[in-house]
Amino acid sequence: MTAFASSLWERSVGKRFRAILWSMAAMLLLSACTTAEPPLDPNGPLSVAYSETEFSRYERPGDATLTGQAFLHDQGDTVPCTGQSVLLFPHTRSFDRVVELARMKAHPVLPEATDPRFNSVTRRATCDTNGNFQFKRLPRGKWYVFTRVRWSAGDAGVQGADLIGEADTSAGSARVVLDDRNRI
Repeated sequence: MTAFASSLWERSVGKRFRAILWSMAAMLLLSACTTAEPPLDPNGPLSVAYSETEFSRYERPGDATLTGQAFLHDQGDTVPCTGQSVLLFPHTRSFDRVVELARMKAHPVLPEATDPRFNSVTRRATCDTNGNFQFKRLPRGKWYVFTRVRWSAGDAGVQGADLIGEADTSAGSARVVLDDRNRI
């Protein structure tokens, strides 16, 4: 092989080798940057760990009040959430995951079923005949509000939907309305 051919061979192999090294370095760099949580699997188990840091401020009673109303529309009629439970969950990163799954039409197991400490941060009320509900003595903060509206539709069976919304009691009192826009 001539000196020129040898030099050309080394430059060609060198370029390919450098290209491969740069490609590998880029792949390693990109793989190190993918620290985001994997997407939620609506059919997979939900793991929510109780965090003192995240939930302690929601455990104690406070001075805030949340009033609300929940209803759906059916063929021109307004159907309230009469007699249904209304649940209030802290608006935290842990419950963000539960709500995200619910909005994906999944049916996540609520964390309170796996860790009884979640009961201390979950509030409950019942809808009256007009769909009104009220929570008193809440800590000030952001909350998720969940309920359902159900009615019997003759041969069609039970109709309705689950509703979820958000409320902020930071100012001491708040009102939330859950309706067709809050269907999950």
